Amino acid sequence: MIGWTIAALLAGVGVALYSYLAKILTYWTKRKVPGPKPSLLTGNFGINLMGQKSIGDICDQVYNDYHEEPVAGTFVMTQPLLHVHDPEIIKHVLIKDFKDFFGRGIYVETERDPLTAHLFNLSGKRWKELRAKIAPTFTSHKIKYMFDTMKECCTQLQDFVEAKCAANGGKYNADIREMQARVSTDVISSVAFGIQSNSLKTPESEFRRIGTKVVEPTVFNSVRLMVLFFLREIAQKFKFSITVNEIETFFTKLVAETVAYREENGIERADMLQMLMELKNKGFLKNKEGEEPEQAPEDGQVNGKLTMNEMVAQVYIFFIAGFDTTSATTSLTMYELTKNPDIQEKVYQEVQDVLKRHNGEVSYDAIAEMSYLDKVVSETLRMYPPLPFLNREVMVSREIPLTKVHVEKGTRVIIPVRALHHDAKYWPNPEKYDPERFSEENKASRPSHVYLPFGDGPRVCVAQRLGLMQVKTSVAMLLSRFRLEPSADTPEQVEFAPRSFVPLPKKELRMTLVTRQTIAA
Repeated sequence: MIGWTIAALLAGVGVALYSYLAKILTYWTKRKVPGPKPSLLTGNFGINLMGQKSIGDICDQVYNDYHEEPVAGTFVMTQPLLHVHDPEIIKHVLIKDFKDFFGRGIYVETERDPLTAHLFNLSGKRWKELRAKIAPTFTSHKIKYMFDTMKECCTQLQDFVEAKCAANGGKYNADIREMQARVSTDVISSVAFGIQSNSLKTPESEFRRIGTKVVEPTVFNSVRLMVLFFLREIAQKFKFSITVNEIETFFTKLVAETVAYREENGIERADMLQMLMELKNKGFLKNKEGEEPEQAPEDGQVNGKLTMNEMVAQVYIFFIAGFDTTSATTSLTMYELTKNPDIQEKVYQEVQDVLKRHNGEVSYDAIAEMSYLDKVVSETLRMYPPLPFLNREVMVSREIPLTKVHVEKGTRVIIPVRALHHDAKYWPNPEKYDPERFSEENKASRPSHVYLPFGDGPRVCVAQRLGLMQVKTSVAMLLSRFRLEPSADTPEQVEFAPRSFVPLPKKELRMTLVTRQTIAA
């Protein structure tokens, strides 16, 4: 009798749970928003947790299946996501109605998990305050201030490849993704900390090991990103810590010890940490020669100063974004140049012509003059954007712009960047690598919000100019001394790891670098 009673109770709980979940999962059908049918427990993203497709792949599929619809709806477990497909609605979300969509909807825990409290994740008042402080660290003047450090790392890369070629009959077969990840780690550790990580020559360096650990496509990292981006409420309720203790300890100790050493010894360096130290101590940046004066911000803290935890969080995201997304864009540019030798030759000729005008000297101004290289990098970012989608949070209950779809405060919004970048409606023959898509004439012929590698509006990537300069400098300096050729193990197409959030190739991205007679640099 007791057994039957327990069975009846369990059945009743099961039916109630099923009814509850089924009711929640009618959120979009009640609003007449089309979308794929969700599974009862995992919504539409269970195949990501199983390692079959990346979150970006799923967003691409939703776009492709419903690209004629201005919006579509999906679920992560029971969390509704609104996918925005229409460029005009995207413009409203990112710019015109930004005040109602400024949140990320991402998990942030300032005390228990301090590395989550960085500019990319934050929303609201604290995001606005930090953005006002940190944006001046990425002006053209500040990037020029850091350029020599960047150039020095790229010179070391030239010498490294030259030595490899000399030992192998003038050729060097390299995994360009790994090589660029290592040199990008050197650039970021130098630009951020003034520390030489020597990852290029010593791939087992601590900086490289930690960087790899953060982004490696593991089950844990896949679940971590899902919780971070879409399941904030669950993480807060159960007091999850998203950041691995080892990683938090590494960055906290590194920043604290470096700051203490510099302050005790009166050391100043041309790097990001120095600027963050100024924000910690003064609340604003002192001006270099030729810069406009900046006002000290008023943000509710004494003199607008950063806390040490805030410093560590900004260094952390700068380091991860700097080495990972930058190295991905650089290596994928070189991969496409290997496959398209005519485009590679055109870039090489431009590099040579510009460097001749600058007496063979690679400088910030010289790189900025390379207009065709700019088109090439732009086309790489179209085909392989650093992030496959943008995420926003609805901050007030309202109708989605230009629709009659009413959503509640807290609803997450997805803008499928990669899918937009590959839509033949905006990009004829989208799988073809064609830098001329970014001629002034062609740019003017497209809707404004179908190219979003860095986002747009007030939340546009604050470090995009630095990232672009790093990519262009690395490509220009390598091409000035080496020709890129396909090898027997160069992939015909790049396949990406489904558990990775950024474009991380499944296999090595190998090609051959061949020494050539240099005219300049």
